[in-house]
Amino acid sequence: MESKKFSPEEPDWDKFLEQLNSDSQLEGQFSPAESMQFKELKHLVEETADALTVYEKLDCKGSWDTFMGKAREHNLIKEEVRNRFWSNRLFMRYAAAAVFLVLTVGGYFLLKTKVGNTVEDAVIADGIVPGGNKALLTLSNGDKMVLDADEKGIRIDDKGIRYASGAAVSSLSQEVTFATLSVPRAGQYQLILPDGSKVWLNSESELTYPVTFTGTARVVHLKGEGFFDVQHMVDRPFIVKSKGQDIEVLGTAFNVSAYENDEATTTTLVRGSVQVGVRDMDEQFQLKPGMQALTKNGRVRVKTGVNVEEYTAWKDGVIVLEKQNIQEVLKQIERWYDVEFVTGKTNLPIETMSGEVSNKLPIDVLLKGIEGQLNIKFEQNGRRFMIKN
Repeated sequence: MESKKFSPEEPDWDKFLEQLNSDSQLEGQFSPAESMQFKELKHLVEETADALTVYEKLDCKGSWDTFMGKAREHNLIKEEVRNRFWSNRLFMRYAAAAVFLVLTVGGYFLLKTKVGNTVEDAVIADGIVPGGNKALLTLSNGDKMVLDADEKGIRIDDKGIRYASGAAVSSLSQEVTFATLSVPRAGQYQLILPDGSKVWLNSESELTYPVTFTGTARVVHLKGEGFFDVQHMVDRPFIVKSKGQDIEVLGTAFNVSAYENDEATTTTLVRGSVQVGVRDMDEQFQLKPGMQALTKNGRVRVKTGVNVEEYTAWKDGVIVLEKQNIQEVLKQIERWYDVEFVTGKTNLPIETMSGEVSNKLPIDVLLKGIEGQLNIKFEQNGRRFMIKN
């Protein structure tokens, strides 16, 4: 189906705000389309007591400009969105809070969120909140440390164990040779390795590494997903060992997703160059920026022209999808929100999804958006959601 340009008329936010904050009757100055938009917004403000307060604090027009720029950039929004854009109550409800949610199904949806204030303190969906900084550091001598959630990262070097901010955590005894950083569900954490390389670990992931790199190579072991920004060293390659494969680099930036319950291990290159090989096999595949290697059942398949942001934006607080099926989408939600989806006998939709959304979006808002577009329902029982048609 041909995609058409999405270019609805921009609302006059100044006029809307003047009317909302004035006793005078300006509504007669609205065009028919503006009148419908304003009435819907006014109804929602009256329906939710604090909606106007939130609305006035946020840069709604700026958010609209950002949203429209993204829509024009992709030029992939279906024409029918134009007709239902302002009549969609879910969109209007969160437009007042500068949360933009526009979905089209059958090949493409744009899910763009711009939240003026974080929702970290919100208690929603029976206590289910988005993930944050969580990690456990385990040393080779058996010592374990739960890391500070207010800190973004940790580093171990000859000066001891410190947070990325410089705050001291602990001294380091000589008997410690390795460390493992483990990130649970609904967590992420950053690590600075002894050579200065940086690693971002995603939910349900862990990295095991030496506290000092010795020998001719810098070797680390990854389970789950991590983004690597590797310091260049000509004479000491950096090697990442993960499920079914080894990656060798000198200095580069790349993402590796190697979850045990995923069919393939995915390596996506942002810059530089990497070599990907199946363990215990001689063949190596060299990647250049924008290329991706998928390792499955002892074989490697290479893709070109990959949207690297889809695979790396998670470290910046954004979930990016590109033609992903609902199973893959729900898998990401499960890891980040620490929930479980159960399908039972429900037949899941075959439509694919593309777009982006802040990972600070409340889960109830996210699921409502999916419900409205995929003709499914989520029934909640604690942290478990049953999917029904």
